[in-house]
Amino acid sequence: MMRGRPSPREIRLDLKHLEKWADAFADVPLYEEAYINFKMPISSGTAFLAQRYPAIERRILKALLTAAQHLANHPRRETYPYFRVAALTTPTPSYFSSEATIFLDADYYRRFWHDNALPHTEAPLYKHKLILPEGWQVSGKHRTYKDDEDGTSWPEEHWTYGEPA
Repeated sequence: MMRGRPSPREIRLDLKHLEKWADAFADVPLYEEAYINFKMPISSGTAFLAQRYPAIERRILKALLTAAQHLANHPRRETYPYFRVAALTTPTPSYFSSEATIFLDADYYRRFWHDNALPHTEAPLYKHKLILPEGWQVSGKHRTYKDDEDGTSWPEEHWTYGEPA
C-alpha cells in the first residue's frame, strides 16, 4: 500500500541510492539456483511516480541496465555451464518489482522471452533513447494479473532486456 506521494528529497535519495546500487555489481556472490535476482532498492512511491515523470523512469531504466551490464561481466561467469543476464521491468503498474537477474537455467530464462511479443519499439527503453548493450535483445508483453485473495485484477506490462537465450 502506497503511503502517499514521496517528498522531493525522498525521490532524490531513492534515485541516488539506486545509481549506487547499480554500480555495486562488479563481483557479487553467486549461489546455485535457477536464477539470482536483485530487486531495486527504491520506495514504492518513487517507483509509481515513474509513470508520470519521464526523468524518474529514465533513471530507473538506466540503473537497471547498468546493474545488468555489471552482472554480465561477472568475473566467475565462465565457471557456470549456463549464465545469462537480463533487466526485468514492470513499468505498469509500477517499476517497484523490477530487477536485474542472473539466470543459471536455460529453460527458466526462456520463459521471459515471449511468443507474440510487443513490438520492441514500444519498449520504455527506446522512448528514453537508452541503448542496449551490444547483442542484447528486448521482449515485452501485456498480461492481466489476478489477486488470488480478493479476486481483483489489473493490467501489467513486462519487458525483458537481456542477453539472447
